[in-house]
Amino acid sequence: MSGRRLRATVMRELGDWAEHIVLADYSNGCAGYITRSEEYLLQHYEAGHTLHVRWTLPAYQKIASQLEVALESGTTARSTITYDDSRGKSPETALSDEASDRLPEGVNYGDALAQPRREYRTGGIVAAEFWSTNPSKNYTTGNNHLLVESKIATGWTIIATDSDWNTRIR
Repeated sequence: MSGRRLRATVMRELGDWAEHIVLADYSNGCAGYITRSEEYLLQHYEAGHTLHVRWTLPAYQKIASQLEVALESGTTARSTITYDDSRGKSPETALSDEASDRLPEGVNYGDALAQPRREYRTGGIVAAEFWSTNPSKNYTTGNNHLLVESKIATGWTIIATDSDWNTRIR
């Protein structure tokens, strides 16, 4: 819907000057979603991923209109807006600190805080706590900090990993 509204704005400005309007997002979706103001207020998936809040579409419409005027008149489009460059202004926060990675005396990584039961009924909730390091420290894509397996007749099958929605690491 936003695309249609933006295209209509450009067509209205161009009049009969253009026959087709093609809208293309930045590579890799840098602009995020562009929702109508009404959609943004609902905060569904697209609205939650609209980077520039509810007035994104009207801002794009205004910019497209200004670009059209410059295009038709052969002038350069100039912006009077000054942008705040916030690079380097945010304090760096370490993902982990060395103090939080120290284990108590006599404890090893992987040791259970409390030993889980040996068996659970189907549909039961399994809660297990183990000593571990911070998962974000030295994280390598493809590695698991958490792997839950079940023994079957032919070996082991993976039930859950740290990337499953129902597992939590804290």
